Amino acid sequence: MNIERCAELFAAFSGGRVFVGFSGGADSCAALLVTHRFAERFGFALTAVHINHHLRGEESDREEKAAEAFAAGRGIAFQCFHLSGLTGGNLEARAREERLKIWQRLAAAPGSAVVLGHHRDDRIETLFLRLLRGSNVSGLAALRRSRTVGGVTILRPLLGFSRQEIEAFLKENGVTHFALDSSNSDEKYLRNFLRNDLLKTLVGKVPHALTDLSRSLDALTEDAEFLEQTAWEKYQMIRRETKTPLEFWRSLHPALQIRVLRLFASEKTAEEFIPDRALFCRFRREISVSSAEKRLIPFRNGLFFAVQGEYVWVETEKEHPADVCWQWETQKSVRWGRFSFERQIVEKMPEKTDDWSCCFDADAAPEIFFLTSRRNGDKLIPFGRQDAVSLKKLRTDRKLTADANYPVLRDDKEMIFWACGIRHCAVAPVTEKTRRVLLIKCR
Repeated sequence: MNIERCAELFAAFSGGRVFVGFSGGADSCAALLVTHRFAERFGFALTAVHINHHLRGEESDREEKAAEAFAAGRGIAFQCFHLSGLTGGNLEARAREERLKIWQRLAAAPGSAVVLGHHRDDRIETLFLRLLRGSNVSGLAALRRSRTVGGVTILRPLLGFSRQEIEAFLKENGVTHFALDSSNSDEKYLRNFLRNDLLKTLVGKVPHALTDLSRSLDALTEDAEFLEQTAWEKYQMIRRETKTPLEFWRSLHPALQIRVLRLFASEKTAEEFIPDRALFCRFRREISVSSAEKRLIPFRNGLFFAVQGEYVWVETEKEHPADVCWQWETQKSVRWGRFSFERQIVEKMPEKTDDWSCCFDADAAPEIFFLTSRRNGDKLIPFGRQDAVSLKKLRTDRKLTADANYPVLRDDKEMIFWACGIRHCAVAPVTEKTRRVLLIKCR
């Protein structure tokens, strides 16, 4: 493993501070050893940072002690942080957010960076995961040797090396024992299935598959960086504008539109923001029409893209509209504050729905719905489950703050049928016996 290929990456931090995410596993051990060598050459301060997630009981605590001993034995400063309460759905995403907060506390200053141990095989696994999520080229090539996330410079010096090369490097340097995360064999995690089954089978059929996939990722990265740089240049045209012309947005190719939208929202909110496909499609639909009526597109924690006349801007939610009674059989559409609802009667469910559309058995649904704000103690029975869950929990699972005032669809007994933008309930479901499907869309 020719670590001199990493020298250019570290030279920029001469005299600065570098923190290595150090779990004690093979990848992070190699990342720490490589960074240590360049710390001596370029004169930057080095700290190994261990984050104990407390997800595997005593195993997590043993790894913390072993990581501290590994760093101490090489004269490397060590720091440990503890995360607790990471339970329930979307665990990996919340753990990433909490880790980023730690890196922002440590390494947001100029001349600082965080080193992570991702390698070539991680990069390929991420490619497959992102393909399954419908990502664009920036998402497919998400792991980069150097990039800034939330104001923190992230370095991945091992990205060009395989897991096999890394383990050989550790052996050459006398490292034969390192942490083995027991959850890496649990195939309820899709990444583990890709690593332990799919990719092994692929290599069995095509021995050079990982090398060829790595070359493709290099090409995808170049394409992504070109698009991102072009989007940044386009964004400079509107960066200082509070309201941006529809003409500007319409002039952009969709590949640039979504990237400029990301820059626009991230800078306006002072937080990293990645628009999903559903939001982007809605944004494109709204900017295609000029109207005196203001249209608000919710995108994060009570913030909206406002579209009116010939301009787009970011607006904060401030009002809670009054309840609206909707006799949907006779009223095809209705408004609640800035949201418009439209119903259709169809023979079968659409192939795809999102958080802003829902379907019910029209003959089992109540004749009258009420559109209201959320209320304290609200619960609904999520589709596919039998027990009620608090709307607060469903909202926080979606990372929506309390001020994200999305409408709720209820009957006259206060039963929630749909928490728009959050979750569809299991009441009046469409089944094989359904003759009429009530399709409701919220815009």
